Amino acid sequence: MDRAARRNRRRQAGTLFADSYDGIGAESASGPGSPPLAVTLSLFALQILVSGYVIFTAALSGFIVDSCGERNCNFPLIEFAGWTAPLGIVAIFAFCVGLCIRRYSLSRATWWIPLGGICASLLVLLASIGLLHWGVGPAGI
Repeated sequence: MDRAARRNRRRQAGTLFADSYDGIGAESASGPGSPPLAVTLSLFALQILVSGYVIFTAALSGFIVDSCGERNCNFPLIEFAGWTAPLGIVAIFAFCVGLCIRRYSLSRATWWIPLGGICASLLVLLASIGLLHWGVGPAGI
């Protein structure tokens, strides 16, 4: 049965948009072997906890300015690094929520999105800490 015939049959049944993609290999959020929505929501809760930890750690890392002392620190870079982590984490979380809603509405698997958000959050933290240490400069006097 070709695509037009399937579309006409769904139109007559009143389910035109219920399953608009019937291609081979189409993954389904409710299909066999896919985790339930509760797993995705639990991973989002874990992402919220990790994001809070990352923001808290980045805020505490801002106190590295106290170690500047007599050294010539790059204060604009330190200020940029201090804002990188909190704004980056909020952007990552908003992107993950939007992507999860989009994929769930298309009946696709969503469990991997919060895991990717957690990894991206940790990478942003590492980048922020690296920028902070680079802004402070060498420790020798």
